[in-house]
Amino acid sequence: PFFEAAMHKAVERMEDEFHGQSEVLEQVNQDLQKELGQQVKRSQASEKRVVEAARGRERMAVAKQTAGTALQGMIGVHKPPRAIEVLLHRAWLDAMTLVALRNDEQSPAWRQMLDTTRRIMETVKSPAAVESTELAAEVRSAMERVGYHEAEATTLARHLSRSASAHWRRSRMAASPSWSRPTLRRAVWISTSCRTW
Repeated sequence: PFFEAAMHKAVERMEDEFHGQSEVLEQVNQDLQKELGQQVKRSQASEKRVVEAARGRERMAVAKQTAGTALQGMIGVHKPPRAIEVLLHRAWLDAMTLVALRNDEQSPAWRQMLDTTRRIMETVKSPAAVESTELAAEVRSAMERVGYHEAEATTLARHLSRSASAHWRRSRMAASPSWSRPTLRRAVWISTSCRTW
């Protein structure tokens, strides 16, 4: 549309101003050449954006596959409870994918993410009543980085940083029914319906 408008303007100028003078022709030609150059630049910029978007989608797919493979390998080894496995796939995988997207597999950040994931597996599978506030803080921070609100991230972190017996003990010791909420089922609901990333 830009070049068409320039052509239309050039035709109007020729009709109005051209009376055999070569200067008018040269000026109209220069204006058209300038507009054509700008059109080429706009096309190149648009093409570059399309290529970069395609590369971004490709990088995201690779990162998600890397994270998914790593997570599934740990799930296969540690075999967490089914509800925790659902949280890992639907929520924690987002955090792993983000780290994989921003870092390569040899980076300290990716190794730290794998270590945190391993600690989650060991904690939730522990036969003892284990509850790690340090792990909860790491999980909450990772979930907030991928777009979870503070309350959602805290709920998910609570479930991924305690063993099943710690959940049971806490719910038995609670003085009020509100202490046992949100339940693991609600955490799964949060991870599936409130994601913003």
